[in-house]
Amino acid sequence: MSGNNRFTIDCQIPEPSEHMKISTNISQLGSYYLTGLDYNGWSVVCLWSYESSPVPESIEIRRKIVVGELVIEGKLTLLRNDEAILEQNFLQRMRSGSTFIDIKLNNANLRSRTSFGRPPFLLKAHVEILPDQGTLPPMPPIYRKMKKHSTCLLHLASDFAQLTSPETSCVPADVHLKCGSASIPAHKAILGARSPVFAAMFANPMRESEENEVDIADISVFVLRAMVYYMYAAVIGKLSVSSTLGLLVAADKYQVGRLKRICCDSLKENVSVENVSMLLDTGDAVSKDLKSFAMDYICDLPDLSAIQNTEAWKSLEKSKPSLAVEVLTSVLKSRDEKIKKLKT
Repeated sequence: MSGNNRFTIDCQIPEPSEHMKISTNISQLGSYYLTGLDYNGWSVVCLWSYESSPVPESIEIRRKIVVGELVIEGKLTLLRNDEAILEQNFLQRMRSGSTFIDIKLNNANLRSRTSFGRPPFLLKAHVEILPDQGTLPPMPPIYRKMKKHSTCLLHLASDFAQLTSPETSCVPADVHLKCGSASIPAHKAILGARSPVFAAMFANPMRESEENEVDIADISVFVLRAMVYYMYAAVIGKLSVSSTLGLLVAADKYQVGRLKRICCDSLKENVSVENVSMLLDTGDAVSKDLKSFAMDYICDLPDLSAIQNTEAWKSLEKSKPSLAVEVLTSVLKSRDEKIKKLKT
């Protein structure tokens, strides 16, 4: 390519859906993408690492002609209801033979984590493509090692995911998780490595260790399968808020810390007036951070009646009246503090 090439991206990003799923490229395991954006041989792809996240994890800028080293630079903006919720500059080298650059979106740049809601978002970017004339320094060796390490982990996750299915597993299961009428095959080594609770269960002379069966109560089969799959592949699929809450409770019960954090992050990103009482209720039981987030969300609402009219709030008042009183007390205290600030 000779000379400079510029183009502007201005497109709507829909919510990830099953028909958008990537299933053939191992380097994008568990990701979703948006196609149909073509700019004179250049295209844009949005990737999600797991479906419950409303914001893409990264943006890929791809080319059809792979000859020549180029420098890609520009600025991208993610908007929701005409409000910019993320702005990020980028400057990367595209080497000869390479078909794309990957721009990781930095969640720290998000201007709000409570109000941007679900897609659709609007993606805008100004992209400039220049011939590489040494304007970028060589990629540091440590960065090359990190990229190689990341790819290896994705391959490892894919291999481990095959162990969850008897049809694809090359290692027979040595334990079964009984949940209602379902029996989920698993491997003690994997469960024990991912959960201290399972580790203790299999290390001691307990019935579960001797009979190679574990009875699982208070967790739905769907949630249990999701947790087991995460233990193997470190991936969760698209879950409703209700299922994510159930998965959070399961992750807390079996002390799967990373899964617990993923669930909390997903719930925060999907909070609404209708479900915040559910987040508060579950947070009160298993996550101080989620409870605090839900409390702040309620206190920031201009009209508390919007919450009080929901079925989730009415249920909370009946099951945990003391928690409902705590919310009302916090709302009054928050309003008093705001009034004092206005007077000063």
